[in-house]
Amino acid sequence: VSTQKAWYSVKVSRATIKSGGETIAGPAFGASWPVRLGRVDAAEAAPGGRVPLPTAPVAEIKAYMAALGTKPGTDTTSFFAPKPTFWERPAFVLWTGAADEPAAEEARFLAEDPAFKGYKENYDRSRKTVTRTDYEVDFIDYFTTLASLGATFKKDAYLHPETVIAVF
Repeated sequence: VSTQKAWYSVKVSRATIKSGGETIAGPAFGASWPVRLGRVDAAEAAPGGRVPLPTAPVAEIKAYMAALGTKPGTDTTSFFAPKPTFWERPAFVLWTGAADEPAAEEARFLAEDPAFKGYKENYDRSRKTVTRTDYEVDFIDYFTTLASLGATFKKDAYLHPETVIAVF
């Protein structure tokens, strides 16, 4: 929820128009960010060292992201193989969006792998609009998928029994 609020405040601050002391940006502004309740977190942290370093080569980052959510031994190279959960586009959005300097990281991705050129052009175009929907919706979708990857959810976590009162 705090990530959602921070993302919303950044979005509104970039899209505000100052007009005589007023800020024009309503509460309905922005893409919806689904929150799934009842997540059961692990009792202990997973072993470290599995996520590539921020300075890792783009090819290593792509390979890491493509392996997320894919069962070990699954062939993802054949033409009819299912697309990995985090292919090039989600890798570009999530990795660069989480960087200390997203613009510099996007430039690095583009310099190391020209396959990201179309994604960067599309998201740059989207960022210049007020709603930024292409970039924002993709980031929200991919972040939500990443945040719930491998997690278990208890459907009745926030339910409680109600007492029934007989009224005659």
